[in-house]
Amino acid sequence: MTESKDRLRVYIDADVLLAGIATENPSAASRVVLEASELTLLDLIASQRVLDECNRNLGKVAPEEPILASLRQSFSEAVDRAVEVVDDPSSLSAISGTDPKDLIHLTSAADQGCDFLVTYNLSDYPRSHEGVTVVEPGTLVRRIREQIRNLE
Repeated sequence: MTESKDRLRVYIDADVLLAGIATENPSAASRVVLEASELTLLDLIASQRVLDECNRNLGKVAPEEPILASLRQSFSEAVDRAVEVVDDPSSLSAISGTDPKDLIHLTSAADQGCDFLVTYNLSDYPRSHEGVTVVEPGTLVRRIREQIRNLE
């Protein structure tokens, strides 16, 4: 995936990534975020931990092997099309207002120079940290639409 200085850099949390892949609603905000990345309207970033969380949750949803294998294949294809996967950060420091289990995600977003961290779990994070604003998918989609309108 080619990075651009002109595009938003967005770190995607596991909950949004799974929701975007799982929904059949083309206008669901989580799906729109993935599609915006596929259309190169933004750069979507996830750490390896996000993929591990998603794979673990897929196993809970579909414990039967044939169905699970199919889900994992679909998940892998969607990630290949829309997400730049980065290594987990090498060190973590406590960040006020961040749930300890989610510290890795906020640190990754800051380390990768992301503008946004998109999640459904806003209460697990501070509103912003080191230039990273934490938003829900719907808020991010509204900002993307505003950005497109301003291009005219």
